[in-house]
Amino acid sequence: MDGDIKPAAAPATAAADIVARDVLGAQGSAARRPKTLRWLVIVGILLALVLGGLYGFNRFRERAIATFFANNKPPPAQVSAVTAETAAVPRFATGIGGLAAVHQVTVTPEIGGRISRILFSAGAPVKAGDPLVQINDAPEQGDLLAYEAQARWAAISLERSRLIAAQRACAS
Repeated sequence: MDGDIKPAAAPATAAADIVARDVLGAQGSAARRPKTLRWLVIVGILLALVLGGLYGFNRFRERAIATFFANNKPPPAQVSAVTAETAAVPRFATGIGGLAAVHQVTVTPEIGGRISRILFSAGAPVKAGDPLVQINDAPEQGDLLAYEAQARWAAISLERSRLIAAQRACAS
């Protein structure tokens, strides 16, 4: 009743267990302790060797990196010297390469559409307000003609309605 768990065994088995415990009790626990202690010492030594090796490697690496950067000098700058001479420079020179304009403008129209005419030549100076391109306005021209025709038809219809109204007013 002191908290120990006691297995329920047959009385003959229990007596044999007691005898076996007495025989092994003195030898079993004494024999197992040195093995366990030896195992713990070996594991501790191995762990100390591994951790010591990692620490030593990190210290060696830090010193090697510091030494490398301390001794690392940039290469000397390359210098080329030429004697200055006076010479005539041609106005035009042929060569392969690219050019960039000193003053340039990006033209973006306010309305989208296909360009039908370009009204300037490349590289030519232009003044503010000069037309640069003609956008294809054929659809808008067609709509304008259709609206003008509708306006003429409406004027003719209005005139005819006025004549009919005047004739009815006189007839009544």
